[in-house]
Amino acid sequence: MTPRATGHILEQIKLTEELIAAGLAYEVNGSVYFRVTAWPGYGKLSGRDIDELSVGTREVVRGEKEDPRDFALWKRAEPGHVQRWDSPWGSGFPGWHIECSAMALKYLGENFDIHAGGLDLQFPHHEAEIAQAEGAGHPFARYWLHSNMLTVGGEKMSKSKGNFTTLSCFYRDHDPLALRFLFVSSHYRSITEVSDEAYGAARSGLGRLREARRELARRLETAPDGGDASLEKRVEAARADFEAAMDDDFNTPEALAALFNLTRDVNTALAGSVGRAALEKALAAYDELGEGVLGLFPAAEAEGVSVREDLLDTLVTVAIEARRQYRLDREYARSDELRDRLKAAGVQLEDTPEGTRWRLG
Repeated sequence: MTPRATGHILEQIKLTEELIAAGLAYEVNGSVYFRVTAWPGYGKLSGRDIDELSVGTREVVRGEKEDPRDFALWKRAEPGHVQRWDSPWGSGFPGWHIECSAMALKYLGENFDIHAGGLDLQFPHHEAEIAQAEGAGHPFARYWLHSNMLTVGGEKMSKSKGNFTTLSCFYRDHDPLALRFLFVSSHYRSITEVSDEAYGAARSGLGRLREARRELARRLETAPDGGDASLEKRVEAARADFEAAMDDDFNTPEALAALFNLTRDVNTALAGSVGRAALEKALAAYDELGEGVLGLFPAAEAEGVSVREDLLDTLVTVAIEARRQYRLDREYARSDELRDRLKAAGVQLEDTPEGTRWRLG
């Protein structure tokens, strides 16, 4: 759902009327302003002292305000202004903040759980949203999540600087899930650097998790019955660490660390023989935590090996068998050439006592 402010003018007018009735807003020459000093809770989200606030909003400071800290709920439309609707105060248009309070109350109801947004919106925008809603008698959001900035080369990513790209352009050349990995590898309240180096590290990290999950699925096909107490214990420990991290203010970097610790233990266990029950528990952890919570694996992959990956697995297996035959026939140059061609295509081979394994990356 993508509601538009221009489609909710009546709701914004109604909320403004409620604030006027509550004595928290006043009309001057066709404009309506929120009386900041009349609302005791103003500043509670950002922790700012109302007596120390300076004018820092995007709107033009009009001399008709009672106080320069007051902000517009409704603005009169000057001659030639393209936005104008009829209202009890004359022809005009809503202020910057009122639209969000009105639409949130309409679609999410009172006292909804979570309101998110960029850290730069905490003040004055989100502060004003709370004042407008609660001042009119409507309990607002219970929790606020403010994400920090994205940077490129240490500079804030912004349209004005030109140091940005759109998702559609990014996805033409890159794996969308690697970008998701990059975002969750940084706490939402931390600055996140978006660069080729950062993306490359994210792609590599995601590849490690994918390969561990893929190998678990492969080994399940021929795994013996029974379990593995050591691996099962490590799976439960990883689950506990993951859940503790997410309970700690959505600490996704620590949650990822739990998955990487699990991956280390899985790879150690797969060097030997592991029973089906232990493999199933480990695979379930990847799907329920890595996909179910963080969304790092495609839905098709969470259900099993996707059609595309099944085809890739078949083709690589054929190549591995051909390489094995070359080695048996002592055609080592052809064996090495095949390995190098696979490597150039992004397929890494690893010879183990249990046979040759492969991974992407």
